Amino acid sequence: WDRLRTGLRTSCAHTRDTRTLQCAGTIEGWHDHVLPFLRLGLPGAADEDPIDFAALDRAEAALAAQCPLGMLVLNIARTMLCAVARDAACYIRHTASVSKQLFTVPLTVIMGTEWPIFALLNSGDWSWPGAPAG
Repeated sequence: WDRLRTGLRTSCAHTRDTRTLQCAGTIEGWHDHVLPFLRLGLPGAADEDPIDFAALDRAEAALAAQCPLGMLVLNIARTMLCAVARDAACYIRHTASVSKQLFTVPLTVIMGTEWPIFALLNSGDWSWPGAPAG
């Protein structure tokens, strides 16, 4: 989990100590860093369909028990990959999980974590499917 978290570096300098954010944080190259974790490091997995998450699906409950915020980050990443692929079924399936996880995590936990949750969300191109009205 530490290797996943520390490899997701935001483009803006900010810390909890300074309590400042000078720009909207993004994570350059997030997909290249996260994809091996989504594939669970399985040999030959890099040649697979980029939105085939069967191995992760089988291990998700155990991984979420180990590190709920790490699993949230992986779920955000796979939702973003579904959006990049413009696969509606994949996107709908995984966005529901991300929404549920974000809803259940206390705000104080998100505020105090070193996981770059919102920087990752800000790193995608959300032109598809687009933001809902309202």
